[in-house]
Amino acid sequence: MRGELAGYARRVLGSGQIVADRSWQHGVSAVLEIRDDTGTTWYVKGHVDPERYRRELSTYRRWVPGLGGHAPRLRAAPVDRRLAVNLPPRRGNRPIGPERSDHPPARL
Repeated sequence: MRGELAGYARRVLGSGQIVADRSWQHGVSAVLEIRDDTGTTWYVKGHVDPERYRRELSTYRRWVPGLGGHAPRLRAAPVDRRLAVNLPPRRGNRPIGPERSDHPPARL
């Protein structure tokens, strides 16, 4: 699947460089980290399971836009279970994740 993802990345992002294979061992999906010619980092992901692909695509289209510049941006999602997304830029050396202190804890 890596070769197919690399070809997809070239078609969607143009020329660039594969930085790393970020795939997990479970084999449900494959993920390549790509840096395009402008220096933007993209994650190109290919799903094996059509239902997982539909769920992730739905999330990027329906929920992520509400997060504005704080969430990945979907670049392309053809019908063949592949995605290209980038991450928002980090601000300074602030950590990403639950250890961040600039947001109050969520309440139920």
